[in-house]
Amino acid sequence: MALRLIPQTSRILIAGALVATAAMLCSGRFDAAQAQDGILSPGDAIISQFSGLNTRPTGQPLPDPNGATVRAMSLSNPGFPADGSVWPNPPLIFSLTAGDTGQVFGIALDDAEPANAYLAASSVYGLYRSPTGDGWADGMWGPGGGPGTLWKLDGANNYSPVPLANLIGEDGTENGGAGLGGIAYDPWNSQIFVSDLE
Repeated sequence: MALRLIPQTSRILIAGALVATAAMLCSGRFDAAQAQDGILSPGDAIISQFSGLNTRPTGQPLPDPNGATVRAMSLSNPGFPADGSVWPNPPLIFSLTAGDTGQVFGIALDDAEPANAYLAASSVYGLYRSPTGDGWADGMWGPGGGPGTLWKLDGANNYSPVPLANLIGEDGTENGGAGLGGIAYDPWNSQIFVSDLE
């Protein structure tokens, strides 16, 4: 089963190809009590998306710090076959805003119980500077984050986002705005691989 996020509508399309950044739990047993407690279960997905733009109060289009960048949804029982039908309101487990994590794209899940999620900071939706020109716009990288930030959503702590690492180049320089790319969890060695686009 794959899914597609329809921009700015929060609708899910069950289809034959994965076209949105998503990480799904596909193994283990389903526990209804866990789903009710906000814990991810098999068949659930974490999906990244652009927060959208806000032109208030400056008139300049900037990332909306109140717009969702991460949504966790229960996709295990849509009530119809995977035939390309639109599922307008899949059950939402939790969501995070650009004010929580900034803009993110890459997602990985580890093999902990409950699973932890990892989010890679991204400039794929554009780079936005503060209207005053003295830094990044609110909602670009999240509190304490930057273009090289890897976020952890701790499954044992209600998936609260915390910066896990800030990737630094071999020459000691920080990512200047290119952001991070793909991310993968290696269960055999309990390590995370992240591509630094800078």
